[in-house]
Amino acid sequence: MSPTSLLSPVPPAPPAPPAPSASPVPHVPPAPTAPPAPPAPSDAHEAQVEEEERTTREAAEYLRRQKEEEHRKHEEELERKRSAKRKLEEDKRRALETEQLEKRTAEMKKKKEEQAAQTAAAEKHQRTQEATLAVLNALQKLSFVTLDNFETLKAEFHQVMATDLLDTGPQQEVLRVEGNRVMEVAQKYIEDVKANTAKEAELQAQRIQTQTAQEAVARDLLQQFEALILRAEAACAVVRKAAEPMDNASDPPTDSRESAIFLLAATAVEKTSQAAIEACQACDAFAAGKLAVICQAETIRIECERAAEAKKARALASARLVGSCVQRAMASKDKVLKAIRPTLFARNRENMFKKYDVDEDGFLNRQEVLAYAAGEFGFEMRTEHLDRIFSQLVTPTGAPGIAPPAFQRLRTATAIARHEDVGRHAELKKPSPAATPSTEASEATAPLTRGMDGAGFKQPDGPANSASDRPTDPPSAASG
Repeated sequence: MSPTSLLSPVPPAPPAPPAPSASPVPHVPPAPTAPPAPPAPSDAHEAQVEEEERTTREAAEYLRRQKEEEHRKHEEELERKRSAKRKLEEDKRRALETEQLEKRTAEMKKKKEEQAAQTAAAEKHQRTQEATLAVLNALQKLSFVTLDNFETLKAEFHQVMATDLLDTGPQQEVLRVEGNRVMEVAQKYIEDVKANTAKEAELQAQRIQTQTAQEAVARDLLQQFEALILRAEAACAVVRKAAEPMDNASDPPTDSRESAIFLLAATAVEKTSQAAIEACQACDAFAAGKLAVICQAETIRIECERAAEAKKARALASARLVGSCVQRAMASKDKVLKAIRPTLFARNRENMFKKYDVDEDGFLNRQEVLAYAAGEFGFEMRTEHLDRIFSQLVTPTGAPGIAPPAFQRLRTATAIARHEDVGRHAELKKPSPAATPSTEASEATAPLTRGMDGAGFKQPDGPANSASDRPTDPPSAASG
């Protein structure tokens, strides 16, 4: 630095940024000072003061620039570290993307390999079927071999056995044995033809005719069998459709609606199952009697056996389905009937009682009993019968009328009263003394039977009905 620059005025420096605490400020030696001058006049003193101020400013400027340089280097170091960190993160990100890309590529490759394997398996299966059909076709052609086409069919057979037999899969050995057998038969047949052409031609014609007839019979029987199975499957579908409501209801039923569903479904299953059972039995009987005839056709024996086995399996599945539906319907019906029989019988009696309890006092008075006899039995009860009923059913209890527990006995007593009334009218209307007792009994009993049936007094059997409470029992003195 030249003396001139030291003497030139220095502009005030901007405030320096605070230095990092980690980097200490270096020690700056004080600027050299000139030896003290001897006392001078006031101008010399002012010059000395100015010199000292200038020196101080230069030292401060030096310190400021040094701090700025250190701050710049610190910032550059931080920027370098940040750049290195960003570069490291970028490298990691690229490595991760590369790894993910390789993983996706490997997965796609594996998926393509699996798809290729599936396609190869499907193609192999298709090839197996085509090869099997080709071998069977060659064998079938050998079944109709003649002296003219034997060499052609023989070459075709060997070509098929050499190219297609290896692709027939698990049936390869069976087809090889069958092919050798058919080929041996064909060769023997050709040898016989060559030995006796005329006779063999006749035999061949008969054989072809027989085979054709057997094939026709076999195919016709298979069609009949298929028709029977279709009828059985249709009947089974009807049974299954009838049993569907039981699938949607809880078992055992929890309310009257579900009980009704079970009863209706069980009844429908019972009605429709008879036709299904007969159809399945017809299939079984047909298979037992006609299976041997179906398999007599040598040229299509394997085909017929497979078709017959498949049809038998379908018939057996239909029979099992019908049996399962019928068993379930019977079991469900028994459960529901056992559960609701007492309730239904009691409800019918209760509804009948409420129907004629006009004043709704819980008892049937004399007028209501007369209305019950006229409405349910179709006759006008005489006063002596009414008095007898009330003396037997009301007087001992002291009740104002017939109570609900005695309603069943009222029905029996009313039926007896009607029977007596009908007998009495029949006696009065007797045409002549020559009438036989059997004729009188039939004439007297017929109106009673019609009246009882028309009144709807058919009760279900069960523990709620005793022999003395049934209106169809013969009237006696105890039943009143």
